[in-house]
Amino acid sequence: MTADIGVSGSIAKALADDFQSYPDPPDQGAPADLLSYEREQFNPALDLDHIYRSVASPETVFERDNQQPQTGQPEYAVFLYGQRTKLTKLSQAGGSTSGNLGFTYGTQSDETSNAGYLRVWVLRNSRWSLMFDVASR
Repeated sequence: MTADIGVSGSIAKALADDFQSYPDPPDQGAPADLLSYEREQFNPALDLDHIYRSVASPETVFERDNQQPQTGQPEYAVFLYGQRTKLTKLSQAGGSTSGNLGFTYGTQSDETSNAGYLRVWVLRNSRWSLMFDVASR
């Protein structure tokens, strides 16, 4: 899976450089499952702050232009509040052949901005978890 998306800004400070390996899960998902899941979770009737709080974990990384990467629930509380007025429009989903890694992309906008987004999801215990969310103009 390759994605050509990024954000402008300063280099991230003190992010961990260790990588963890997880065993393959017994459950498998499919891009169609993830597509349905994201459409269901990112309901336009709810604000994006509320949605992100329900799908994010302490491992989730958020990246936006000219901002430090946001990691860990306490650190991104203010960031999430600032996302509350944005709406997303899902374009596509895909994933790994093992069915435990997927991605979605589309647009995220409000009255003053419009950006493309990419989300990376991991299937754990039969539930999709948001691992990475980047939006860039």
